[in-house]
Amino acid sequence: MRILVASDTYPPQLNGAAVAAQRLVRGLAGRGHRVEVVAPNMAFRDEALPEPQAPGVTVRRIKSFPARPVHPQFRVTSWVGINAKLRRIFADFQPDVVHLQTHFVLGKASLRRAWKQGTPVVGTNHFLPENLVEYFPRALFPVVTSAMWVHWMRVYNRLDCVVAPSRSCLEVLQHVGMTAPARVISNGIDLDRFSPASPPGWLYGKYGIRPDVPVLLTVGRLEKDKRVDMVIRAAALAARSEELQLVVVGKGRDEAEFRELGKKVAPPGSLVFTGFVPDEDLPLLYNVAHVYIGAGAAELQGIAVMEAMASGLPVLAADSVALPELMEHGGNGFLFQPTDEDLSARILEIFSLRRRWEEMGDRSLALVQPHRMTTVLEQVEGLYRELLASRNNRLARQS
Repeated sequence: MRILVASDTYPPQLNGAAVAAQRLVRGLAGRGHRVEVVAPNMAFRDEALPEPQAPGVTVRRIKSFPARPVHPQFRVTSWVGINAKLRRIFADFQPDVVHLQTHFVLGKASLRRAWKQGTPVVGTNHFLPENLVEYFPRALFPVVTSAMWVHWMRVYNRLDCVVAPSRSCLEVLQHVGMTAPARVISNGIDLDRFSPASPPGWLYGKYGIRPDVPVLLTVGRLEKDKRVDMVIRAAALAARSEELQLVVVGKGRDEAEFRELGKKVAPPGSLVFTGFVPDEDLPLLYNVAHVYIGAGAAELQGIAVMEAMASGLPVLAADSVALPELMEHGGNGFLFQPTDEDLSARILEIFSLRRRWEEMGDRSLALVQPHRMTTVLEQVEGLYRELLASRNNRLARQS
């Protein structure tokens, strides 16, 4: 099949939607499909660039400008000439299916172009207003949240099918008024890339991690909605009773603030910030860890939690949105209420069960198996075939 993936966020931007979109693209290309991507450029010019690690895939980068100060990473694609650009891209590539990852400029414009050509359109939802409202004044949160959902529905309620990465995500979408056909398909995880292994010795020195002290790990954007400040405070409380080190992987708008907080509350030697980590080091850092903490406030699935589970780690996860779907409380770890005190208590509880860490890690491995990327890609391909068959039947009836 010829599949056009349209996304208003894409690597090198670092967020769940961008990472999931790129993994989908690489997975589909690896299964022999022709894939092209329409995404913002990181500069104010148009370019056609190859997709790394996916030979034959072209990323059509459309000129864009930064959304700062509203958002530190997001790029806003210029509307100027966008319809003509997409008309040429569609004419050159002739997609069988269009798969949206976002509902903003490129998602909306790609939907319109696909309509005109009678091409089926699927859209995966990675959106929750809670991931964006922090960038607006607090007094505007209710108004901004409502407006964001209205904008989302104007695009996604017109799709042939909406894909939700979790049951919780589907329930949220139905609650706010989604009427389009929908189904749950995981974002997926590469169980070959993320798997239990002994970390190389040089990794400890590179990131300043002590090899003789148990490691709590958290990975993601260093921004308020990931509740990294809560994790730092909770780990600092627990470190009064247990020798541990919290390793914080990632970068983001609030990194400097989190580092300052760490200096104030964390005992010496108990907190490590790695900053940006190259792709090849990320699986190794999971292998360094003993316990993973997923604290995000608005996770529609939890990619980093799945990576940790695939690496055979016990998990402490916030009891919010979709994270509980990945957990077996008391089996592969524990859910916690999003407070410093409850997370700290859970850290101490799981440290008191060190003899069960291997057992909990094995349970994590078992629970993450249904999210294997090959299984996910088969489900996505099945959806594409259903929509193409439906379109072909409709055209046959009209002829």
